[in-house]
Amino acid sequence: MTVQRKRRWIYLILVSVLLITTPGCTNPVEFIDCLLDGGHWAWAGDYCIGGGPEDDQKPAEMNSMNSDADADAVAAEVQPDPEAEAGNAAAPPQDEQPLPAEVTIASCLPQPDDYTIEITDHTEHEGDVKHNCNAKMMLTNNSNRKLLCASYRVHNYGGHNYEKWVNGGGYQSLEPGETTEMAEFYRCTGGSCGEGEWYYFREVSILYGTPECLQLIFSQEEKIPESIISIWNPCAW
Repeated sequence: MTVQRKRRWIYLILVSVLLITTPGCTNPVEFIDCLLDGGHWAWAGDYCIGGGPEDDQKPAEMNSMNSDADADAVAAEVQPDPEAEAGNAAAPPQDEQPLPAEVTIASCLPQPDDYTIEITDHTEHEGDVKHNCNAKMMLTNNSNRKLLCASYRVHNYGGHNYEKWVNGGGYQSLEPGETTEMAEFYRCTGGSCGEGEWYYFREVSILYGTPECLQLIFSQEEKIPESIISIWNPCAW
């Protein structure tokens, strides 16, 4: 019988014996390899002492403890520095722009040269029985900024009698160089007009339409008094 075959028979016999006699937690193959390599087995920890590579002599518990220690070391390295983060949060952005100066009513009022008010299409006829009149008011933006305009109407026509800011008090936008019809005038007495009927616009509110002025305008419950301009009624008599 050759040495190799003899070693194999010894190996099989020892495995059979260990399967019966050794505790369930012991690995018979590792135990026999330890003995055949000249080492001795540590039953308390189920690992081989001597006779094998250095890594094989370490119990599983030791490897697990070393892995946990390595993980703790890595976690400690990546922990953020609270003081450094606080310093970064306190630093102002480099591209921060200074806040604009507080807007005032005066800065939102256009100059007299910034707009033109013109009465057009004025027609008037007075006969033996009836007297009537019609006209329009045109507004032109002469400035290089947007204007906001609102008009106040007095109405006594078709059984309706009222006076108010039109369009719910809202503003009409007028771009630079643009002209728009802001008002109509009408009056009739005598004949089929009975005791009289009319409508006309008494005043307009004109302001610059910049974002800052918009905030100022809509923060007010009423029209800004300084922005109100009286309108001549060409059909008054």
